[in-house]
Amino acid sequence: MHVNVVTFFVLNAMGPGRVRYSLQHLQDQYEKSPDPSHSMLATLIQAFRGIQALPPKDPKSFFHLAGLHGLPFRGPGTTDPNFWGGYCWHASVLFPTWHRSYMLTFENALRSIDGCQDVTLPFWDETLNLEPPVIPWVLTSPYFPPEGHDPNPLYSYKLAKGLLDDEVENERYRKPAGYQTVRYPLSGEYHVVAAPAPCYSLRMLIYVVC
Repeated sequence: MHVNVVTFFVLNAMGPGRVRYSLQHLQDQYEKSPDPSHSMLATLIQAFRGIQALPPKDPKSFFHLAGLHGLPFRGPGTTDPNFWGGYCWHASVLFPTWHRSYMLTFENALRSIDGCQDVTLPFWDETLNLEPPVIPWVLTSPYFPPEGHDPNPLYSYKLAKGLLDDEVENERYRKPAGYQTVRYPLSGEYHVVAAPAPCYSLRMLIYVVC
């Protein structure tokens, strides 16, 4: 009984549950919708555009939130090339816990954009799309809508502020304001090869460094 009471209060403190859909589901709904501009995918894009447009110092901005996971580095990571300077925990038992909190923070920032209060972060269901194209098109299209001319925030991000870390021996972590990010494997630094036949059931393509 004690556990049930505690669970009741915890769930009520968290508020209503949130349903998170796969990217493939959002794409399918978008493509079949009589008014795609009001689809869940269009609202997700609106939310991403909103946080990417916020000033870099805004704690809900894409620049700030992305920096919690990686660049710009903080603390010893700004000078020590052997130190992972992001706050993200990798190769640690803290990995799942840290990322759950991080994703919730990111999702709440998306929900803070006007008209996007019900947005949830989607996931990529790798058990679907076993035939090419494997990667959801919303991640590979430079524009959204794909037939339009407006930049797709899930495809690339233009740095609102330069990344000038103090670790001078690692120039790859120095990017100027206005730098346009790229998503692998479409950056030209990777090439795609077919996986051996036994691997097709897991993933149709693998990405190999050129």
